[in-house]
Amino acid sequence: MKTRLTALFSLLLVFALLAGCAQATQPPAEPAAPVAEEPAAPAAPEEQILRIGVAGPFTGPNARVGEEIKGHVAMAFDAIGWKIGNYKIEPVWIDDESDPEKGVRAYSEAVLRSNIQAGFYGYHSSVTIAQMEITAENKIPHFFNQNESGVIVEKYKSDPVKYGYHGWKGKPAPQRLFVGLQQALFENAIEKGLWSPANTNYSVICEDTDYGRDTCKAFIELADAKGWTLVGGENYTPIAETDYYPLLNKIKAQDPSLMFISISVPAPVTAAIKQVQEVGLDVLTISFGLGWTGNWYELTGEAGDYVIDVMPVYSTDAQKAWAAEFKTKYGIDPGPGIAVGYDYANFFIRILQNTLERYGELNKETIYKYAQEEVATGNLTYDDGLFHVSLKWSPETNPEMVVGEGYYLDPVIQYFGGTGVAIWPADFAEAELKVR
Repeated sequence: MKTRLTALFSLLLVFALLAGCAQATQPPAEPAAPVAEEPAAPAAPEEQILRIGVAGPFTGPNARVGEEIKGHVAMAFDAIGWKIGNYKIEPVWIDDESDPEKGVRAYSEAVLRSNIQAGFYGYHSSVTIAQMEITAENKIPHFFNQNESGVIVEKYKSDPVKYGYHGWKGKPAPQRLFVGLQQALFENAIEKGLWSPANTNYSVICEDTDYGRDTCKAFIELADAKGWTLVGGENYTPIAETDYYPLLNKIKAQDPSLMFISISVPAPVTAAIKQVQEVGLDVLTISFGLGWTGNWYELTGEAGDYVIDVMPVYSTDAQKAWAAEFKTKYGIDPGPGIAVGYDYANFFIRILQNTLERYGELNKETIYKYAQEEVATGNLTYDDGLFHVSLKWSPETNPEMVVGEGYYLDPVIQYFGGTGVAIWPADFAEAELKVR
C-alpha cells in the first residue's frame, strides 16, 4: 500500500513538472497598445474689455453734430460686432457740450473712472486744444479729431513728445484747405469772367473760438495776398449768437462784394446766412463748414443757394448708398463734411486690429507704440475709404495728414437746393461758379 502511494505521488510530481515546463515555453503575451489621447484644445483667450473714449458735443448747441458722430462710430463698429480678437469694445461717450472746460472735465472722468485706453474723434478745436493736456498727462493716444485749427499744430510742434498722444489730426489747417478757394474764386472765376465783383472789398464774421479766429485769419491772409481790402474789421461773435442784424447793417455800409463766414454751430450760421439776404447785402458768400450737419438747408431755405463752401459731397454711388443707409438707421441726413468720420472710424479699427496682431494685447501703451511706428511714419495708410483716395500721415506733415490730389482733398463746392456741387478742382468739378 505504501509502495502504491509513493508511486502515485511520483507520477503527480512528474505531471506537475511537465505542465510547468510547458508554461515556461509559451511566448510572452504582447503588451497592449497604448490608447492615443486626443490633444487638448487650446483654451480660448479670456474675453477682455477695451474702453474707447469718443469725444464730441453730444448735448448743448451742437448736439445734432453729436448724433451724427455717434452714428459714424456705431456703423463702423457694428460691422465687426464691437469685437477685436478677444476684446469687447465699449465706447465711452465724452460729452464736451461745445465747451472747453466741460470737455476737459468729461475727458478726465473718462480716464479716471472708465479707464479708457484710447480716444477718438472731437469736433471743436478749442475743446481739443484743452484736452491735449489730459491725453499728454495720462498718455492716452487720441485719434482723428475733426479740427482745422493751426493752434493744434503749433501746440503739437512745441513738444512732439509730450503732445504726441494727439498726433493724428483729422482735418488740415485752413491755410492748406483754402488753396482751393484761391484757385476756384480768384484765379478761376474772376479771370474767366464767371464772377465780376463791383469792387475788391470783403468782410468777415467768425465765431469767437480758436477755430473761428484761425479760419478767419487764414482767409484774411489769402484775400489780402490777392489784393482785396478788408472792410468792417475782424468780427468775432459768441458761438451761440443768432442776431446779426446790427453787425450786418454796419457791414452793408462798407459795401463789400465778398463775405466770409466761419461759424460751426447750425443755428447761428444759418441765421447769419438768412440775415445777409434779409438786410440786402449783395455779396458772394463763403460759409466755411456750412454743410457739416445734414439739416442746414432746412434752416436757411433758399438763402443758402449760391453759398460757397469747402466740403466733400456725396458724388459716388457708394457714398450715396452709405448716406441712405445712415438715414435709414438713425432717421437723420448725415452731413458730408463730417461723414469722413466713418472712414476714420474704420481706420481706427484697423489700427487696433494690427496692434493686437503685433503685440498680443490692446492697451494705451501698445496702441500708441503701433501708431507711432506705422501711422506717424506713413507706413500704414487707409486706402479703402468712401471720401478720400488715401489717408496718410508722414514725418513731414505730422500731426496733419498728407493733403493733395490722391490723398486728403476737400473740393470747393457751391450749394443749390441744399446740395453741394463741386466747382474745383477740375477733376472733381461738376459745374462752374454761378452768382445771383
